[in-house]
Amino acid sequence: MDLLDELLPLFIEHNAYVAHFKDIRLEPDYEKYLAAEEFGTFRLFTARAYGGDLLGYSAFFVYPNIQRKSSLQADSHALFIREEHRGFGGRFIDFVDQELKKEGVEVVYQTVKASPDLNFSPILERKGYQLTEIVWAKRLNGRANG
Repeated sequence: MDLLDELLPLFIEHNAYVAHFKDIRLEPDYEKYLAAEEFGTFRLFTARAYGGDLLGYSAFFVYPNIQRKSSLQADSHALFIREEHRGFGGRFIDFVDQELKKEGVEVVYQTVKASPDLNFSPILERKGYQLTEIVWAKRLNGRANG
């Protein structure tokens, strides 16, 4: 099975949990993901069961920070683990951090939705992550928020 085909059901499940503007259609631009991977700036880590079934993923854009160009940094694009398998989320985060560190990444930014945050915030805090920003969103096309 092609990885993109395998990921789509998880994208749909993830979107159902975290999409703030649910009327905006989920429509992954695979060509841009593949181009970013080819350019060397996209990383996708997968969590799998022993039988090989896909249980979750963590995706990052990795590049020298635009304001600190000597610092390689990773910005989280997505972190999701199927609900029934979230017990190993902390170990998965450790694995991803170790892999990014091997590449020379100096700072990792994890993004967690305000509601629901799927219990990742307490895990990230235990792992040494610090709250650094709050992000606000506003709908500009006149439709209702949320």
